[in-house]
Amino acid sequence: MKYSAIMVALGVTLLAVPAMAHDKNPFENSSDQYQQNATRADFLGLNDNFYVKTDKGVQKAKRLIQGEQLVTEEGEPFATLTGKFVVKVKPGVIPATFAADAGLRLDWQNDTQLLILAASEGSDLLALLDKLKQNSQVERVKLDRAVLKQQPM
Repeated sequence: MKYSAIMVALGVTLLAVPAMAHDKNPFENSSDQYQQNATRADFLGLNDNFYVKTDKGVQKAKRLIQGEQLVTEEGEPFATLTGKFVVKVKPGVIPATFAADAGLRLDWQNDTQLLILAASEGSDLLALLDKLKQNSQVERVKLDRAVLKQQPM
């Protein structure tokens, strides 16, 4: 009886002690191949830093087209552009009209004003991205990309 009471008290005490949070990433200085240096904005595609491999090496993209492969600053491939945009428009905007006015095809929409818009083949996706960002009916927009998750290391 005493032993079980002690175990219960010990268990409650351990559960009551808050977990120790660490500010440092244990893999920060590691050479681990799975180390992630991307920020949340990078992951969500909110940064406009797109890199491509050219005959001159890795460079910041000046023009992007559907099917082009994006790489990290180190030159590692990580995604292929689908030629589509994920767009959140303001309440009251009619998706079909918005897409037509923007010169894009409406591929999908939901009831929260989230849209997937497709550009015509060969379009300059960076120019379209800038145009959509300037539109007063848009809350946020990002380039859709197919992430290469199944690539062997």
